[in-house]
Amino acid sequence: MNKTSLIIIVSVLVALGLIGFLFNNFFVINDWKVVSRVEHNSIILEEELTKQLKEGDVDESIKVAEKLIEVRKNDDQAKLDLADAYLEKASLEFKEEEYGNKALALANEVLQKNPNNFEVYLTIGYAYEVLQDYSKAFENYSKAIEMEPDYSISYTKRGHAHDLVGDLNSAEADYMKAIQISDQNDIALMNLARIAQRKGDFENAKKYAESVIQISRIAYNRATAYEIIGLAYLDSEDNQSAIDNFSKSIDAYEKYVSAYSNRAYAKILLNNYEVKDINLEHSIQDDINNALIIHEFNSFAHVVNGLLKEAVGDNQKAKEFYEKALSVVDKDITLGATEKIDMKNKINESINSLTNNQ
Repeated sequence: MNKTSLIIIVSVLVALGLIGFLFNNFFVINDWKVVSRVEHNSIILEEELTKQLKEGDVDESIKVAEKLIEVRKNDDQAKLDLADAYLEKASLEFKEEEYGNKALALANEVLQKNPNNFEVYLTIGYAYEVLQDYSKAFENYSKAIEMEPDYSISYTKRGHAHDLVGDLNSAEADYMKAIQISDQNDIALMNLARIAQRKGDFENAKKYAESVIQISRIAYNRATAYEIIGLAYLDSEDNQSAIDNFSKSIDAYEKYVSAYSNRAYAKILLNNYEVKDINLEHSIQDDINNALIIHEFNSFAHVVNGLLKEAVGDNQKAKEFYEKALSVVDKDITLGATEKIDMKNKINESINSLTNNQ
């Protein structure tokens, strides 16, 4: 082999190596198609994000959505997914202002570029709901429904806003419309269960909640369903079954705040408002403390603390906890507008009763 041939062979090998290097770094074969590596990575992230959103892992959803935005810098759907994850975190961890405003800023970026995207109005509506501006929430949810009238989730979200301001009939109508469009809408079913429980309709509350447990992959939704069944048992004075279901709620999602305060309350009811066993007292107090660690403005947890102090004979401490409960009601986002009014009235009754009996 002469020198010229050797040079040609080496040059070809170098060129092939360089082409292979460039291909491996910038392209990949996917389903027998050559696509850019950036696009391939974004597809993987998109699939992972869909999985995390379905499974309800909010923190992981945020991480994946942030990575997806790094890869697809101008991807509107990635921004909306990240905004929705922020809003779920705001609701679950009671960080409404911090994450609500982050989500709203992202959604408004998308709106400026694409005002015909109905999903952006759902995200904006949800952000205003989290920020407790219900008139703007209604406005944006209704805009989304006007643009896409056969999308089940839109009715679910507007129904929840109706629910929060105490309009149960409108809420129920929207939830029913949602499941007419999709009978697998676990959130609409969950909220129908909650309304049935509040109306004293035990059979429908249990039926809807059990459907949620069967179909939902999201731990928070299953926890809510178990809690609703527990509340229905409380209403029928089956306190032990209530405790069992509140425990299942906590097992499904350990940060489910109201399941702790409700379980503590059910334990007091089971013992006829008399707590003489120190182990029982500690068990109830642990539940109350867990509720307040998760959400310091959980007014019902403070009420149950007052009930516990009455149950052990310390009326002065009980009154202090009722007053504390009264001071945080307006900050308690686990309650809707009418529920806050009811809660204040009940707390004032407890305070007046203790004052009159001094």
